[in-house]
Amino acid sequence: MHLKYLFFDNLTINTESFSDISIKNSIFYNPETDFQIQTSRGTDVTIEHNIFLRDVAHTKAVSGNARWNRSIYIGGYSTSSKYEHQTNTSINENLFGAKLNELDALKSIHKVPELTETIELLQTALQENDQIKNSLQSNEQNNFTTFVNSYST
Repeated sequence: MHLKYLFFDNLTINTESFSDISIKNSIFYNPETDFQIQTSRGTDVTIEHNIFLRDVAHTKAVSGNARWNRSIYIGGYSTSSKYEHQTNTSINENLFGAKLNELDALKSIHKVPELTETIELLQTALQENDQIKNSLQSNEQNNFTTFVNSYST
């Protein structure tokens, strides 16, 4: 599975026992779940040059369950007789959280052309796409507890 140049509004990518996955140059926002990407028991996973956003409206508890405001989960599976874990996973050059009015400043700080391309994709969408502009009304898109989690692996 190879995903590139996509906008994920309130969507979670959840894979288990998959191999050869790449998620690149995409933008994740308005999550309704704890994690925006969850992958476990797979191999050869690449997550790079993406932007992960979360505003305050998407940080509150849902139906009485605590929300931990995370972004990526890399996990495994274990029983008393079996243990399977994620292998060969690469998470590189992603942007976790931003103030939308400071995207130009973020581009000037780092020197990663592929991430600059993703920031420009977001800026263009905010200017030209009313649906995305309306979905990302809050400037503060940096409400995370942690960015990458891995339990029992």
